[in-house]
Amino acid sequence: MFSFEKENQKTFFRFCCSVDRSEARAAAWSGKRRKVFLLLFLQKKKALPFEFQSFPFVTALQARLIRRREIPNRKKTARRCRPCARSLVSSRPYLFCLGAVPLARAAPASRSVDVALVLVTDVSRSVTESEFALEKQGYATAIQSPEVLDAIHHGALGAIAITYVEFSGPDQVATVVGWEVVRDAASAKKFAADILSRPRSSYGRTAVGSGIDAAVQDIAESGFTATRRVIDVCGDGNSNAGMPMDDARAEALKAGITINGLAIVHTNPPPWLAPHVDPPGGIVKYYQDHVIAGPGSFVMNVREDEDFVQAMTRKFVEEIAGRTAHRAKQAI
Repeated sequence: MFSFEKENQKTFFRFCCSVDRSEARAAAWSGKRRKVFLLLFLQKKKALPFEFQSFPFVTALQARLIRRREIPNRKKTARRCRPCARSLVSSRPYLFCLGAVPLARAAPASRSVDVALVLVTDVSRSVTESEFALEKQGYATAIQSPEVLDAIHHGALGAIAITYVEFSGPDQVATVVGWEVVRDAASAKKFAADILSRPRSSYGRTAVGSGIDAAVQDIAESGFTATRRVIDVCGDGNSNAGMPMDDARAEALKAGITINGLAIVHTNPPPWLAPHVDPPGGIVKYYQDHVIAGPGSFVMNVREDEDFVQAMTRKFVEEIAGRTAHRAKQAI
């Protein structure tokens, strides 16, 4: 019987061989090595070509990696897959989302910072390419702005740790830029360049809770000692998949993490998109009621046609300088 699945696997393997024949030979496309090869490929390359993202065997491997988060003992996996044991042990499975590059965490120059900040960004289907470009440019420009650098310099330690995460569906959450320490213009420029150089990691539904859950794990495993720990969620719609919002928020609160939000308001959404981007009461109220959490948490909003850079600069200053303790759960 003809098998489309086998043909898909052969097609993918031929592509990988054309990219790196020595790596393909070392991995050996068979049995248990299939997973090892996929991990090695994703670690080496910036993005998995779109045509392979719908292959069932690829998505099945991704799903198995996601499920491994629920298995506390990874030693068995490390022994079974010795060629990439270090990758499997040291990297969290959700980093291997389609199209994203799992990044090795570099040891920071200092483990003590004023703020550990996770940028959690919505890249679901409702976010157009132009909006995605504006988001990334907004982050890159804001982190280098004089106002943000001044807020960093005035901290007790004069440094923050920051990482950038993208999410769409529950199995499409990726740490796109790993932890970096920003303390001056040079380190801010590097972080900005890293964000701008990465391709979009996925398209899918909107699993805000799964994005927050990934951010909580990022902070827990970062190794930083931070005076404040903050998750910064940016999106344009309500959560319609993945981890329940109440569970994700409870997990963050238990860990002493504050969740802030930047809600992107659509001015004239098409009818098919309106229920998602304009839920009852509006997207800002949704973020106030279901996303933000913790002492001094707040929501800022920006319309899709307004200056995202200005909004993100204000938000960074508020989060880094810690000036929001008296503004709990209010929109700005």
